[in-house]
Parts: sequence; C-alpha cells; structure tokens
Amino acid sequence: MVNPDDVVSKARALVERRRLVASRERLVVGVSGGADSVCLLDVLRRLVSNGSNRLLVVHVDHQIRPDSSTDAQFVRELVGDVGLDCHVAQVDAPGYARTHGVGLEHAGRALRYQRLAAAAGGYGARAVAVGHTEDDSSESLLMHLLRGAGVDGLRGIAAIERFELRSLGPVVDDDVPPAIRIIRPLLDIRRAETRAYCLARGLPFRDDPTNDDPALLRNRVRRHLLPVLRTYNPAIDGALRRTADLLREDGEWLDALVDRRRARLVHAVPDAVDLELRAWRRQPRAAQRRLVRRAAAELGVPGDQLGFDGVERALAFAAADRPARMQLAGRLVMTRIGDRVRMRRGRGGEA
Repeated sequence: MVNPDDVVSKARALVERRRLVASRERLVVGVSGGADSVCLLDVLRRLVSNGSNRLLVVHVDHQIRPDSSTDAQFVRELVGDVGLDCHVAQVDAPGYARTHGVGLEHAGRALRYQRLAAAAGGYGARAVAVGHTEDDSSESLLMHLLRGAGVDGLRGIAAIERFELRSLGPVVDDDVPPAIRIIRPLLDIRRAETRAYCLARGLPFRDDPTNDDPALLRNRVRRHLLPVLRTYNPAIDGALRRTADLLREDGEWLDALVDRRRARLVHAVPDAVDLELRAWRRQPRAAQRRLVRRAAAELGVPGDQLGFDGVERALAFAAADRPARMQLAGRLVMTRIGDRVRMRRGRGGEA
C-alpha cells in the first residue's frame, strides 16, 4: 500500500537535493495522460507554490495511433479540471522516422522534446518537467547494455539534463530553441508507486496500448528481462541506479577532459566539423570516440543512429591515409582536406 504523502516527500527530497526548481521559476510539464505524468503533475502542484501561474501543461500528440487525439482531449479535460493552462502540440512521428531513417520511438522522442522546448521558450520557462521514474532509468541502462554500449550509454537517466536538440536529430520548426533543460522529479520513485498514487488520490489516467507491444525492446525489457533479474537480486533496480550514477560521474569527468582537448582539435565550419589530423592521431582512442560522437551530434546525427560500427569506421578512416572519402550512417560524409578530416552531412540523395 502506497502512502501518497510518501511519494510527494520523495519527490520533494530529490527536487531540493538536486535544486531542480528555482524559486518563482516557471515550468513546462509534459503530460501524456499515463499514470507517471498524471502523478508528476499532481506532485508538482503540491510542491510548486502559486502553481496556477507557474505551470504550463504540454501534451504532444505523436500521431502514431489512429486514436491518439483522444489522449489529447483527456489531458485537456484533466488539466482544465485543476485550473491550469494546457497546450497540445501535434507532430508527425511516423513521417519523421521515414524521412530521417530513425526508429519510430526515437522519432517520437526527438519531436516531443522539440515541441516541449518550443513551449518552454514561449512560456518563459527555464526547464521542462517529465515523468520518468526509477524503472525508466533501469530499462534504459539495460537496453543500451543489450545493444552494446560504453560509459555514456550506461548512464541511465539523469534527474537534471541539458542537451542540444540537434543531438536527437534534425530540428523541424523555426520556433525550437537550440537546447532544452529537462528535470525529472520522480526519478527516485517506482512506476508502481505512481500508479498507486493516482489510484489513492482518485486521479484518472490512461494506459498507452503501445506499452504492451512486444515488438518494442523497452517493453520486452520491462515485462520479461527485469522480472527475471529480480529473481536473482530483488534489489536490482537500486543496483542498476547506483551503477548508472557512478558511470554518469565517470562520464562527466571524461567529458570535461575531452572538452579541454577539443579546443585544439576541432574547428566548426559552416555545416561541417573539421578535425586536426596530426593532433587527433595522438589522442587516446576513448577521446577520439567521444569527439566523433560529439561532432556527429552537432551535425544532427544522434549516437544511436551513428552506432558503434559507424564510430569505429570513422576512427579507421582518420587513422589511415586513404580512401579520401567515406559515407557513414545518417548521410554523414568524411573527407580529407589537407591536414584535416572534415565531417559533414550530405544533402538529399548525396552519398
């Protein structure tokens, strides 16, 4: 039996410990209509003073399901009942996936964050709150582990995160700012707790049928792999969370090291990134990998699209003297220009 006050207390502790919300700061709250986001909205209404003037609810309709508009109407009614403003943004996730060669789940995420960022910019909010839980972090870590990942892929989900939107893929609208700051107040709370919270408070929510689709890796991890792992270690979720926290700290330290080297190695040119070849070849392979992924992200090709093989091919290209040109995933093209290697994104059907 979950005590709703305990859920609020855990969220408050995380918000205060990590300073997720500043005094009098405005927030955009992403609400899908599921138990996690409905719980998030109710918790923030209890934590944020004068919430009716500081909270804007945004629902993103990805148009993945034929009946997705009913979720939007549900959120409108839910938010109206508590006296908050609600904005519904409609995006074409299937079309984005086809155009840019990414999976449907990734397309939905890229477009969702773009519209949340645009809403935050229009509302004067410095951050966007989303309803990720401890389970989401565990699932993300395991998904990356199954695919093969390094420190960055095993960081799980952070309570606070700022990233360039182009790192998720091409930005499709002019009103989208370059970066977004995400906060996750429910990250110390289990998914079962958010559902129990809603039931205890009498809050309506909707179940997304795509969460039952076994074709999605996250659903198989959630419904099969994690339950099996809990038979080996009932506290596996906490263990995965600690692992992610440790790797995140290691990754941040590595990022700082690479940032200092980057100024000497990398030159931004219009629509491209140049690498100083001689200095590049003296770098540790771990630093080279990070620099390649960073350059690809700046050009709008996310790491999961470039992939491990793409990074390794890029390293091999820079280490050798030929060929003079190579095509990578996401229409990325690498060419030699004097004592530099240039990475750029080809246009249209360019190969």
